Amino acid sequence: MHCWWVNQNATWKQEIAGGYMWCPKQARNGAYNRFFDNMRRVAAGDVVFSHYGQRIRNIGIAQCRAITDDRPFKAERFPEEQQFDGWLVRVRWQPVPTPVRPASHMERLRPHLPGRYSPLNPVTGMAYQRYLVHVPEPLARVLRALTGAADVEPPA
Repeated sequence: MHCWWVNQNATWKQEIAGGYMWCPKQARNGAYNRFFDNMRRVAAGDVVFSHYGQRIRNIGIAQCRAITDDRPFKAERFPEEQQFDGWLVRVRWQPVPTPVRPASHMERLRPHLPGRYSPLNPVTGMAYQRYLVHVPEPLARVLRALTGAADVEPPA
């Protein structure tokens, strides 16, 4: 089992309500994007921390590996660029008992941030603009404790 951090600012309503994560396979300019490609690494049973509005607000369990699928929602930000070719992972989401603003807990989080491809800036505590980032187990333990999700079992 792996843990992941997904930044869902523009799409959180659709993704949480719809029970999935979705991203294009490439950046708008056609370039490779490591953080989109991470979707192919997600496996059933992986834990996902959902971050939007500067807080971790939901936790989910991936239900499958990524599949190729059309965008399941209309793009509000770039309606002229629909980018239908993307990755979709079904996720069972539930709210965390205590939504957490990571920037307020950097003393506890900083020692566990990966040196490369961290979800958070280690100085400011603000999330980097990356869609999906791997979360090392020590960091996942702290996030689960802070959010009160240590014993939370996503609904079946």
